[in-house]
Amino acid sequence: MRKDIAYIIDCFSEFEKAGIRYCVLRNADEIISGDLHDVDIAVDLKHSDQILKIIRRNGWRVVYSVWRDFGNVWTVVTSADEGEYIAHFDFQSYGWDGINLLSAEMLLEDRRKVDGIYVASDSVQAVTMLFSRYLYHGYIKEKYRDFIRKVYLSNQCKVKELMNSFLTTEFVNVIYEDVVSEDWKNIEQECPVVRRTIRLVNKKKQKSKVSKAKFYLTRMINPRGIILDVSQLDEADCKNMIRILPQQLNHLFTKDELIESSSVGGYSHICARVNVLLLRMFP
Repeated sequence: MRKDIAYIIDCFSEFEKAGIRYCVLRNADEIISGDLHDVDIAVDLKHSDQILKIIRRNGWRVVYSVWRDFGNVWTVVTSADEGEYIAHFDFQSYGWDGINLLSAEMLLEDRRKVDGIYVASDSVQAVTMLFSRYLYHGYIKEKYRDFIRKVYLSNQCKVKELMNSFLTTEFVNVIYEDVVSEDWKNIEQECPVVRRTIRLVNKKKQKSKVSKAKFYLTRMINPRGIILDVSQLDEADCKNMIRILPQQLNHLFTKDELIESSSVGGYSHICARVNVLLLRMFP
């Protein structure tokens, strides 16, 4: 077994020993197969100190740690053997735009063990697969669509109950019917309206404008990502580094999660869409 996969599975075992309830939200099969980019884990984030101790075991060190979505997601990248092995965790409740859509308890409900790993129930997986890319980027990942439809057909009551946590009943029913009829285009076209509805339904849960301003100010002072000073490189070497960086990042991110390098305001950068790993270049 690959060293990073063995490490991740060992972390799961230690979580269980420590009484930290967790479940993998999607793509648990990729952990076992070794075709892994990042691990999305539902967990009560109050256990972050215990989790940090566990993931630092056996020579693994934290090279990147940041809280995202106003505290709904905690992204941690660990490394061993001088960076040869890397593991990427997204510990989370389930939220968007500072709104906690599904609590840790809801995500962990009916979890089950598969090949020694706790995975979320099919209903939780289907709902989170549907809304993850959708709310942030306006589309539903194609590779998840068949699974989502299958689960919506077989678990109608449960998926509607989960969606009712953050949507009006009217929208729940419309989205459900569109999924069942495979009208993905209509769901994606309605994304702006769905976002507005979620904000209205969950207005009391949202962080205040002051809190958001404070969050963004903190990000400016302590930018998330890896900052590389390439001031000593000539133009050719700098361009070559920008070219090879996606290859170096492919262990952490899939190809469709990486934005090609570009130059903005004198900075060349490569950005991972989902995890927003920003590498700022100073030519």
